[in-house]
Amino acid sequence: MAKKGKRNRDVKKKRRRAPQDPIQHIAGLYAAPHPLNRVDRGALKKALIGQGRQAAAEFAPLIEEVEQRLGRLHPQDVLSTLARYGLVSSVREDGKQVRKFQGEGFSQTHVELAHALSLRREWGDDRVPPDSGDIQFFFDQLPVLSDLFFKKRYVALEEDADARDAAVRMLQEHLRLHTQVVRNWGYFQLVTRTVHALVQPLDELAREEIGVPLTAYVDLMAARCEALERDVQSRYSRLREVVGVKGQEGQLAKLFELLPEPAWAHEPFRQAVADGQLSEVAFRAAVLRYADLTLVDEYTTGLPDAVAYFGSDQLAVAALARVSIRPGGLADTPSEHIHRA
Repeated sequence: MAKKGKRNRDVKKKRRRAPQDPIQHIAGLYAAPHPLNRVDRGALKKALIGQGRQAAAEFAPLIEEVEQRLGRLHPQDVLSTLARYGLVSSVREDGKQVRKFQGEGFSQTHVELAHALSLRREWGDDRVPPDSGDIQFFFDQLPVLSDLFFKKRYVALEEDADARDAAVRMLQEHLRLHTQVVRNWGYFQLVTRTVHALVQPLDELAREEIGVPLTAYVDLMAARCEALERDVQSRYSRLREVVGVKGQEGQLAKLFELLPEPAWAHEPFRQAVADGQLSEVAFRAAVLRYADLTLVDEYTTGLPDAVAYFGSDQLAVAALARVSIRPGGLADTPSEHIHRA
């Protein structure tokens, strides 16, 4: 047993003795070497090109499946549900943050990807709300698709690029990664004040060109974020009130009282639970699904929201049109240009 213990210690010593590049201290900053620095460049390039080819092969069928699902469902229902459960976290009474549904593996960039893909087609009236299987598919596959967007560009390494092209490519990748990853860089009020101060000098020019100041957009978006936070809190309060009523029939009546819209869903929902065979867990899941139908209104910025900041219906319509893309507006955009990743 002693020899075995000695052998284990020797193995650990050998592992500790593995050569490592030292961390460099330059002008007050510490620079750690990249772990791939020791890999032969030719071997690394060959491996990355192989990854790129595999990613390109997997990319085409996956993006087709994602777009087909988006074409069958109503995008606003999909986007609002993904945003609610994938991007919103809460804080418990003890101050600890409750993790989002998918944790850090799902972010704003994945909702933006779904949004962009949905704008490649017209939004018809025959589309249906997503079910739990559809939403889970998007939660699982959008991060995979985003990763394939990134990896399939490794194929470009096959091209012999000069120093200038290599520098441009490196800068492009840096910008893509920076704009995808860097999101929450300060407290909300600080971010709002900073952006407001940045665009305010351009207000008069914007008023001359488009009829409204740029700060009006900042104020509108800030107000919508604050309203969304209130809606989230109110939503949970109402749902707690529903489940606090005794019996499923009483809970159903309270649900329609507190959430009267969408009215068209009352009868189908009532029929679905009328037989009384649903377990308590299944019934609560059905209540939550009904409540999810209201998420579209919470996550949509409409004309009534904008009028207060742009001055009139006409100015509000023009201002929103300036920053909006109509369904089908990205139909001719190549998939390579859809996503920043």
